[in-house]
Amino acid sequence: MGYSRLFYSIIAESRINVALSGTALQSSTIPGGEAERAIDGNSDPEWTHQSCTHTNPEKPWWRLQLPGVFRVSEIAVTNRNSNRERLNGVEILIGNTPVNNGNNNPRCSIIYDVPGSLTQTVQCRGMEGRFINFYLSCATATALTLCEVKVYGELVPPPPSITIQAMERNVTLVGKRLCWSDALFYCRDHHWDLLSIRGPEDQEMVDELVASTPFPLTRQLWVGLRRLVSSLYNYYQVLIKGNILKGV
Repeated sequence: MGYSRLFYSIIAESRINVALSGTALQSSTIPGGEAERAIDGNSDPEWTHQSCTHTNPEKPWWRLQLPGVFRVSEIAVTNRNSNRERLNGVEILIGNTPVNNGNNNPRCSIIYDVPGSLTQTVQCRGMEGRFINFYLSCATATALTLCEVKVYGELVPPPPSITIQAMERNVTLVGKRLCWSDALFYCRDHHWDLLSIRGPEDQEMVDELVASTPFPLTRQLWVGLRRLVSSLYNYYQVLIKGNILKGV
């Protein structure tokens, strides 16, 4: 009996619509078609009832920013009951980079209007991200309209980190593998900026921090791409992948 109760509790928690706790933004807005109407909890498909978004044409997009990084299992989308073809060819993208308004993130699915049903569900199979975009990239794109977007998934635990005070700064080492640009945005979003190593003393401090880190690291670390012009050394590394080192 105890196992049964635990099982149903887990299922109930996983069905929470996390979109309701996010914020919405879109490429443009016509009066009455604000971006947040797709996450107002109202799936009414009638435009005149003021619960649908509406952009202008020209490669429109709509973006949901979640309150953290989520592992997304599925997304339910409700279309309008008129002009339903506007949903045809819309890409659903999930990821963590806001570059190009989030439209460079990996694709979960491409959706089309489904005859006989205004709401459709796509499986994203655990894709991770805090940005969820609906993007119509074709050259002949029309306006983008969404009447409700529901997102189901679980919050991804934060990566391990360690922080020390050194050189009049708080320096945090984060055990998370990201490319440099994603590491930069992660750092600015959660802390302040990537660490700038200003000279040998900073380099020694970093070496000591790395040596005391209690979790596994990659062989290299990301730091800010900055140096003194007069310096004989470049105190940074340009590498394909690495953990994040940031200064606050």
